[in-house]
Amino acid sequence: MKSKPVVLTGFIWLALTIAFATLGVRALDWQKWHNLTRYGVETKGRVTGKEPDNHNFIRYSYVVGQRTHFGLGSAGNGNPDFDQLNVGDVIRVFYYPDEPEESILGNPESQARSSTNGVLFLGILGPLFSMIGLYAKGWLPVSK
Repeated sequence: MKSKPVVLTGFIWLALTIAFATLGVRALDWQKWHNLTRYGVETKGRVTGKEPDNHNFIRYSYVVGQRTHFGLGSAGNGNPDFDQLNVGDVIRVFYYPDEPEESILGNPESQARSSTNGVLFLGILGPLFSMIGLYAKGWLPVSK
């Protein structure tokens, strides 16, 4: 095997890795969740609704300055579980101070970890399966 096809195949793998990781960062709002983890401000909010038929989502409101903001999220992460929450209950909310409408119900660290895991998953398995497919089709220089 000559080194030129191996190098070209390596560049293809690198390009796919960057593409899939970038896709993951954008699609999974990686920056948003990590900004909330790093710079988020904790405040108290109130449960405004429960949606048991919509993934057990909680609707909530919180006030920043003179403005009321609203959000939709999952219970837990420093708040009681879905079944233990009632409309009107006080809950923990984190919001991004530069964009107070960006918030999360409960501690954002869990969502940030989940987002990072998703980016890693896409950045590793996306290129792997793509390379396997390209090799099987004979479209990689090293498969000829």
